[in-house]
Amino acid sequence: MVSDEELVTRTLAGEERAFRELYGRHHAVITRRLRRLLGPAHDYEDVLQVTFVEAHRSLARFDKGRPFIAWLHGIAFRQAANHLRSARRTRWLRFWGPNEPEAQADGVGLEDQTIRRQLLVRLYQAMDELPAKKRIAFSLHALDGLGFSEIGELLGESPQTIRARVLSAREQVLKHLRRASQKVPLDLEGLEQLV
Repeated sequence: MVSDEELVTRTLAGEERAFRELYGRHHAVITRRLRRLLGPAHDYEDVLQVTFVEAHRSLARFDKGRPFIAWLHGIAFRQAANHLRSARRTRWLRFWGPNEPEAQADGVGLEDQTIRRQLLVRLYQAMDELPAKKRIAFSLHALDGLGFSEIGELLGESPQTIRARVLSAREQVLKHLRRASQKVPLDLEGLEQLV
């Protein structure tokens, strides 16, 4: 299999098919990360497109000493942070549709699915209050299950910095969830274990 770095070289030489292969290799993981980071609203698709357009434009600045996927994640996270700063999103109102992987719950009853969706609504409302850098680190840790070192590598920051952001974000999210559950009671036990 041809390496990502070789595909970058071919793309820079004018072989557009090579960039399509890079896109094919990496769009699924970037899509999942953006969906979890931004929430189950439609806007992650715009950020995904901008990410790959920016990657194509910036390819000449790619450092071949660094893994391509880490470089691509960096672009995706910057685009997501820009989106979060400019969108001033207050709440998302859509639930995941029936064809979305997160919505499928084999063997889970309708009541459990409803509770799960309510918890996710509350989680994303809480995440909307986080600054972009904290939200990215928190999402990668709590929703994608990445460790501090892995996140640090993707973001080009130290694991200690990432840990501090995640813990601070977790505290903010839990505080928001507790405030919200006082207004509209909902068992937060499962969500508190997640975050």
